[in-house]
Amino acid sequence: MNPVVWFFIAISSSVASSIFWKYSAREILKFSSNANLLHKQVTSLWYIVGWFFYLLATFLWIYLLGKYDFSKIYPIFVGSCIVLSLITGLIFFKENTGMLYKTIGAVLIICGITFITKS
Repeated sequence: MNPVVWFFIAISSSVASSIFWKYSAREILKFSSNANLLHKQVTSLWYIVGWFFYLLATFLWIYLLGKYDFSKIYPIFVGSCIVLSLITGLIFFKENTGMLYKTIGAVLIICGITFITKS
């Protein structure tokens, strides 16, 4: 399979894990007392699914690290995760405060990724 596809799956899985953990945290904090918070958290379906995506992202990330230069792939991975997390925060959690600055930051990150991939 094309390495770009693996890379996209790794980035998507990394961000997806955080989305599921955010849903889990919101659900648990809303309906649980402090006494059973940890138990509710680790038995939450959102939490477990989040770990699945996190492990998938980790295994793919290790595979990609073995194939490409760290100094090139790491900034691309982190920058892509930041941009995707901004988009998913807006879509899934309606986090739209400071959108002008977030948009400018995302554009700068994308420009940086473009420069890194051209080197």
